[in-house]
Amino acid sequence: MADFFAKLRQGLRKLKGIDFERSITIKVLLFIGLVLAVTILAPSQSQLTIHYDVGTIWTHEDVIAPFSFPIYKDAAEYQKEVKEAVENVKPVFDRVEIERYRLDSVSAFISQVQSALQLQLKTERERNRATFARDSVVLYNILQNFSYRFSSTDWHQLLVNLYRNPAMLQRIGSLAPTVTSILASDYQTGIIDRPRDQVGSSVIVVRHRNSETPLPLEQVLTLQDVANQLDLAALSMLKGDTTTSQILASAIASQVLPNLSYNRTQTQREINAAVDLVPKTVGFVKENERIIGKHDRITNDIKLKLDSLEKALQERTGAADIMLQYGGKFLMMLVIIGLLSIYLFLFRKKVFYNNKMLLLIAVLILFEGLLMYFAFTAQTALPVQYLVLVPVASMILTIVFDSRVAFQATVAIALLVGAMKGNDFSAAFTALSAGALAVYTVRDIKNRTQIFRSLVFIFLGYAVATLAVSFQRAEDASTILADFSLIAVNSVLSPIITFGLLIFFEKVFNIATDLTLLELSDFNQPLLRELSQKAPGTFHHSIIVGTLAEKAAEAVGANPILARVGAYYHDIGKTLKPEYFIENTMDSNKSKHDWLPPDISVQMSTGSLPTSACRWSCPMLQRAWSSAGSITFRSAYWISSRCTTAPRSSRISTARP
Repeated sequence: MADFFAKLRQGLRKLKGIDFERSITIKVLLFIGLVLAVTILAPSQSQLTIHYDVGTIWTHEDVIAPFSFPIYKDAAEYQKEVKEAVENVKPVFDRVEIERYRLDSVSAFISQVQSALQLQLKTERERNRATFARDSVVLYNILQNFSYRFSSTDWHQLLVNLYRNPAMLQRIGSLAPTVTSILASDYQTGIIDRPRDQVGSSVIVVRHRNSETPLPLEQVLTLQDVANQLDLAALSMLKGDTTTSQILASAIASQVLPNLSYNRTQTQREINAAVDLVPKTVGFVKENERIIGKHDRITNDIKLKLDSLEKALQERTGAADIMLQYGGKFLMMLVIIGLLSIYLFLFRKKVFYNNKMLLLIAVLILFEGLLMYFAFTAQTALPVQYLVLVPVASMILTIVFDSRVAFQATVAIALLVGAMKGNDFSAAFTALSAGALAVYTVRDIKNRTQIFRSLVFIFLGYAVATLAVSFQRAEDASTILADFSLIAVNSVLSPIITFGLLIFFEKVFNIATDLTLLELSDFNQPLLRELSQKAPGTFHHSIIVGTLAEKAAEAVGANPILARVGAYYHDIGKTLKPEYFIENTMDSNKSKHDWLPPDISVQMSTGSLPTSACRWSCPMLQRAWSSAGSITFRSAYWISSRCTTAPRSSRISTARP
């Protein structure tokens, strides 16, 4: 155990020396992990991977049966026949011979109740303490041996009624012959052990020894039927005493056991046998038989043959074929993601060599892969390819990087959609159309609400591509309408999810998008407001520099927003001592530096410190300034003096740099 922990500590020390942001090893592991993850998420494909629906035109080559195979029924029709077969199975009940035992038991129970009531009345009137004690013990033993527990309320009610009508005790004793006669008849008819609505059939089969007898469900009794009979008999014997008759009838009914017991095992065997008799096929296709020709319309019969061929091909797939399929899927995903990686290597080296940015792209691709997995494995007839929110990844990548990176990633994701849906070109085509339009709608984004303006363009991208595919396949209006309903859902959800995920990626990956920079350029930001109040001259100077920097950045192809925002904040440190800078003084001929020693005055002059000195500064400013590479000394001084989270030893010294 000690050796294990020693090796673990040694491994952790090695990990500390790895530059996770630029390590080639991390880059390779990230690439291979993404390819494997997408390969695993890809649903298993059959060898017949052409999309077809009833009523559409077959635009591919003729399909000839490579071997003989049965024509399987439609799954919905087969399940319907199975359900009908199960419903026709008659439940099996076993007759249990318990009549004599239960009749004697019920008769003895009535006698015990009569004796207990009689003894209770006697003890109530008993004056002799010794006799009272003896009778109380006997009564307690009788009550304890009851197979039915009377509630205190019911027992008290019986005693009250007996006080009022002592003759009632004799009538209770006369219940035994009547109840025995009723139960003997009921047992002869048969008492089932469940309510009628739980039997599930109008006819049951009663097994007794080696014989089976079908009986209509109405001819047998339930425990509730027996309880109703006993209630009527008790009411008749007790001369209309409703309360007493109900209490006694419930107690007696509890002693009745059914003699027709449901045989679940045998019934299930009957159900299995009935299901096995339902035919799964409706015909046979012989080898070399023509199933469908080019430009033929797909009918129900042809679709059954194509589905059966697909199933037959799956059944003939062995272990070697399965390995080949997985190998093919892996190579396909490797090529798709590899092409995107090559583009980043050749044209976006800053992104390619930053593992944090590659991880962000991988997370988005994996997110789309999960959507594809859940959509394409769902057992539904809906056009599930529209549930894969490709525009979400397109818009996020455009905002975080640029439109070219986003478009290349959209092409890769669209190819993944087509590959996961059985190499379906139409699914890839529609996804690419919507994703490309989503890229260009947020290419020059000015605020976060502009994301929601992409809704219309996403809908148009999907709609036009879907109409093109539908017209080519000659699909009917109902199919197109179903497609458009899911397209509308996709168009609404994509901007909403993009808005939420964008904030998540900005926080988790610590990146500053153009949207973040635009928020920083707002003059209502606390730092800029403080700059305008304490150092109005510096504030005006920063605005002028920002305008010049923005125009210069546009001229050389740099990021104009970053240049402008950087210029706004480049002199923010002057708010600490604004009076030491000439633009903030009213009299330009007088300067506080004139009365300062040179070593003190130089601390107020401009200098340059690396951005890493401000690692405890405002996170938003840190992300913005990290792109510039450095900040002025007075800005770093101002930030470090205001920072409350940095260790004292880490703050920037006021000594001369």
